Amino acid sequence: MRTPSKKVLVIPNGQVIEGIVPNYSIKGNIRIGLSAWLPYNEDYPKVKELLLAGLKDINGVLTYPAPEVGIR
Repeated sequence: MRTPSKKVLVIPNGQVIEGIVPNYSIKGNIRIGLSAWLPYNEDYPKVKELLLAGLKDINGVLTYPAPEVGIR
């Protein structure tokens, strides 16, 4: 099995038989979470606006559900 980032996963048979195997791409789409660090003095609303605007230009990014940008 390959991940969207081209990593190869080897899943032991016991885990498949005894556990739950999530299928992240059954609907043809996957959600990707990214983390980024910002300096404390950075203008977060402006960075959020730039990120969301940039995501609109990427082919394959869905409008529904819309991309989210937040602070953790």
